[in-house]
Amino acid sequence: MARQVSEFVVVPPEHKIASTLNSSVRFKAYLAEAFPGYTFTLQPIAAFEEDEFQVIPVMGKIGDQGGYMCEYPDPHLIRAIREACDAFDPAASRWLAA
Repeated sequence: MARQVSEFVVVPPEHKIASTLNSSVRFKAYLAEAFPGYTFTLQPIAAFEEDEFQVIPVMGKIGDQGGYMCEYPDPHLIRAIREACDAFDPAASRWLAA
């Protein structure tokens, strides 16, 4: 059985880069709570110009001890992560540090 993707790189659209980076800890905590079992890395530089969040699955690893490839995740999962990214409000008190 192939491994399942457990890590995603999230790239905000240009108009949300500053606000997302300024609240990156809260943003990642928000995603981790919404999608338990997955980890998220925030990348502030996009390879493509997009008007929405890019959600890129990490499909495998290569190393000195060998590597592995993962199955491509369900497109509904990627869509749900993108929608959650769009819904994140950095000003919401729930995500403000205590």
